[in-house]
Amino acid sequence: MSKRGLKRFAVTDHSTHFYFDANDPIWKPDFVLNSQRIAENQDKATKSMRKHLSMIHNFSKKGVLIGMEIDVTFNGDLVIPPEIKDKLDIAVGSVHWLPGLSKENKPPLKKVVRKFLDITSILLEKDIDILAHPTGVFKKNGLIVPKEVVDPIIKAAIANNVALEINAHHKNPDAFFVKRCLDKGAILSIGTDSHSLEDFGDFSYHKKILSECGVNENDLKGILFSPTRRKEFSLEKGKNR
Repeated sequence: MSKRGLKRFAVTDHSTHFYFDANDPIWKPDFVLNSQRIAENQDKATKSMRKHLSMIHNFSKKGVLIGMEIDVTFNGDLVIPPEIKDKLDIAVGSVHWLPGLSKENKPPLKKVVRKFLDITSILLEKDIDILAHPTGVFKKNGLIVPKEVVDPIIKAAIANNVALEINAHHKNPDAFFVKRCLDKGAILSIGTDSHSLEDFGDFSYHKKILSECGVNENDLKGILFSPTRRKEFSLEKGKNR
């Protein structure tokens, strides 16, 4: 960590992955966002998450923060046991899917935009700290990000005190979105979303986007997210001490 110039970082694995087994189709929304299946696997997920978060907590004195990237169902329900969410240093919310939308299937854009705004707005009201790759679901499915979603999401994020992530892995959002965040006073979060050691600590994308928006190093303190959730950690008792 110190070799990459970092004082601390957060581990934020996907919440849905703890509900299912390695061979399950965990990237198919009809499978992972099924409310009945989620309810059936809640105990399994709770046990797996407790074990995982306890392991991360062993490194907390070295600057490792306990986090989770929390998925949301199409009804706006968070895919995480509430007692686990309360233990996190950083709660990251993400919209990975929209109903009926895929690379192969694209409903009318107005319908996609409406559903995106509905789900994302609900997610922003769920006491999360960061919205991951805010408009990444469009890019993921081969769509240009509709300009009409930008200001409503930024407004809702500000109202709910949620930071908007600049995500290096997904290269999302773009400079237009970030500039609107800066103009409106939204807080930004830096996320590498590392999927390999090579990605860890690589902030070149963030520097590029922020530079395009006229941000220099002296401006960062006033615009970047800083975690404030830190609590004394106790998963064994099921509550904070």
